[in-house]
Amino acid sequence: MRQAGVAVTSRHTAESHHPSAYCRATAPRPGLRLSSFIANVVLICCGTNAHALDAGADVFGVWRTEDRASLIEIKSCGTAICGYLVSFPPVQDAATNDTLCRAQLLGGFEKDRVGRWIKGWVVDPEDNDIYEAAISIAARDELRLRAYVGDERFGRTVTWHRHSGAYSPCRTGQ
Repeated sequence: MRQAGVAVTSRHTAESHHPSAYCRATAPRPGLRLSSFIANVVLICCGTNAHALDAGADVFGVWRTEDRASLIEIKSCGTAICGYLVSFPPVQDAATNDTLCRAQLLGGFEKDRVGRWIKGWVVDPEDNDIYEAAISIAARDELRLRAYVGDERFGRTVTWHRHSGAYSPCRTGQ
């Protein structure tokens, strides 16, 4: 789309899901004069839209799993992120409770250039299988965890929601 001598294009690729990828300004056509005010307005609008989701839509915090039974805390582990089981329905066996309490279920994630967390792993606590994983923020309080083996196209996605209230953390030795 070309407006007032500035070409504003939108693009969408499989590699680029960040809002900034949808707004790009190019130089005006030769022969047309564009006031700096209008150029700045176009660039500011693009920039504002590009970062609207980023402000407060981070991956860190406590997340409620899809089945609403457990809570996972995601926090920084150096340059990567890790996730720990912080609340879950207790099982009959105290040793199992101790093993699961604060168990690391996510790790190794690196942030890519479009804001997704990739090259990580996730443990399925029901069978202790480990899968490759990627995390993205779908909305301000919605996280999508994609678990897969080998190729991300052949996996399963679960949606977690940010937990905003108090919770009873698990305790070992009970």
